[in-house]
Formats: sequence, structure tokens, C-alpha cells
Amino acid sequence: MKFTRQRYQNGSLRKVMRKSGAEVWEYRFRSKAEPGNPMRQITLSATEYPTETKARIALHEQLLRLNGPQTFREHVEPTLGVVIDRFVKEERLAEILAQSPGEVSGDGLSYSTAAGYTSYINRHIKPRWSTTLLSEVEATDVEQWLKTRSLAPKTKEHLKRVLHLLIEKAMLWKLMGTVC
Repeated sequence: MKFTRQRYQNGSLRKVMRKSGAEVWEYRFRSKAEPGNPMRQITLSATEYPTETKARIALHEQLLRLNGPQTFREHVEPTLGVVIDRFVKEERLAEILAQSPGEVSGDGLSYSTAAGYTSYINRHIKPRWSTTLLSEVEATDVEQWLKTRSLAPKTKEHLKRVLHLLIEKAMLWKLMGTVC
């Protein structure tokens, strides 16, 4: 029986100048899903992602889709920032906040819930936890961080619940193992 090694592709990232004069990041990769593995590319704004590191962090989710969750976890340890970005996108928080309060569309979150999540994520969770590897997020660190925050107990409880929700989503998306 012959075993083949699961391959992981990083692709290539370079900064290029457009005819319009704007600089963009060009991420090139092979599409294994299509016959012949043709080259494909994703373009990111150089003004939104000024450094290569920031551009690579923004591409983590695409790498996950290209390589599959198991391969991704073996080679590139995802950060909580990747989970936050995917959560915001999948729960359509920006879309919900663009509506007027009280307006409900589909089976998504309510306006007030989306506003609360967005506030907690942007003001408290993202600045502290976005660059932390998922494997390094521990309950004791979260408890210690919450103790240092000068916030109302109810707000601290909400922060803890949103962090818990993000960790649950990371497990659901197979970015980290389940906790016993």
C-alpha cells in the first residue's frame, strides 16, 4: 500500500503596481480543485494591508479553504484573529448593522446582538487576543485579563461569553480540537 504525503501550499505573495498607480498585494496559488491545477490569484489592497505580514494574516482564511482544515492546522497555527474575522463575515454583523434597528431579515442575529458583539470584539477582544494562537488561549489567561479590566461585572461576563462563542466556532470549524 502506497501512502502519499498531504501537500500544503503557501502560494506566493508579492506587491505589484497597477496601471492606475495603486499598489496591491497579489497572492498566487494553484487550484487543486480544477483539472490541470491552474494558477489563480487573490488581490488585496496595499493601503488596507501595508505590510506583508498583515497581508498574510488576512490570507489565513483563504489558505484554510485551499488546503483543508486538517492540513491547515498541521502547518499554520491559526490565531484568534482568523476566527474573529470569519465569525464577523459568517454572522454578517456588518450587514445587520447597516439595517435600521428593529428590522429583521432572515434567520440572523438581531440588531442589538450584532451591535453588542461588534462592540465587544472591536473595543476589547480584538486588541488583546487577535494575534494570540488558538492553542495558547487558556481559561486562566482570560480570567486574569478580565480581572485587569476596569469594567462592570456584567460587561466582563458578556466579554467572557463572546470569547467562549468564538472558541466554540473555532472548534466547529475544526481550527482547534475539542475540549474534554
